Amino acid sequence: MASSSSSITSLSSTLPSGLTFLLNNVSSLIPIKLDSTNYIIWKTLMQNTFRANQLFGYIDGSIPCPPLEIINSSGDQLANPLYLQWIIIDNHLLSCITATLTPSILPHVVGFSHAFEVWFALAQRHSSLSRSHIHELKLKLMNIKKDTTMEAYLDQIKQYVDRLASAGTPIPTEDIVLYTLNGLPSEYASFKTSIRTKSEPISVTDLNSLLGSEEIHLAMKNSSTPSFDNIVAFTASRRNGPQGGRSSNSPSQFSNNHP
Repeated sequence: MASSSSSITSLSSTLPSGLTFLLNNVSSLIPIKLDSTNYIIWKTLMQNTFRANQLFGYIDGSIPCPPLEIINSSGDQLANPLYLQWIIIDNHLLSCITATLTPSILPHVVGFSHAFEVWFALAQRHSSLSRSHIHELKLKLMNIKKDTTMEAYLDQIKQYVDRLASAGTPIPTEDIVLYTLNGLPSEYASFKTSIRTKSEPISVTDLNSLLGSEEIHLAMKNSSTPSFDNIVAFTASRRNGPQGGRSSNSPSQFSNNHP
């Protein structure tokens, strides 16, 4: 029994050094919390952190739980210090994982006792959620239309592209250009033609810069072109203005009123 007590007492000194570092720095190492939209990036951060601290084997199951008890050379059944060590490490890792979950995700891991169980449960749940979310974002990007300022329009496209990239589905530059052009209204028809007929591919940055200039050009063009209502109002004022008044004083009327 003395040997068993000694083993238990020395557990704290035999825990992996990376575990202490992880416990003290989890909030800075994992700056985001898992929700329904960011599983891929959360998983990547967690994997990199666990591997860097030589702890991922406890997460993916490659370091299984040792037996609860062992039998020594005398045939005595003793508590297995490796089991106790594994349980302590596992509990700490479980705490690290749950500390990075949002309140909406926490209910889905209730009832699991080990870090690897929570890890696989989250993977199973979010694999289907991620596919659905990616499909939804792709549809929004493909069908986006410019119904506001150019800056807001391009910002919305960038948000969709960034969210898809964070979900593990980066969008090629040529597709971003295509979706951006397709969403422009008819007044940008000549601009779209000029971009599509370029011999060299255009970057998203250059396209956005040109679109900003084109928006200004169209705004100036529209402001310098009189509207139909303005033309009608101008014509009416010409008919009823000073020239019309003078024309009513014809020579015959003047001569008839002269004594």
